[in-house]
Amino acid sequence: MSRQNKDISVQIERARQKLFEIEAKLGLQDQKVVKQSMVLDELINQYNSNRYAKMAKADIDFLNETVR
Repeated sequence: MSRQNKDISVQIERARQKLFEIEAKLGLQDQKVVKQSMVLDELINQYNSNRYAKMAKADIDFLNETVR
């Protein structure tokens, strides 16, 4: 796991915990819960984007070496 994704992973866990706490206090329909869910979604999207970009680069590098 890259350093960047490790940092994002920690942020995801914090955002997830905050979401659970807000939901327990306010219920699923509260705007604060919805906003926190969006924060969590964005962090997960960043994590996946970084992960897949790294995988795609590895695939391209492999193909370039195979062609040589």
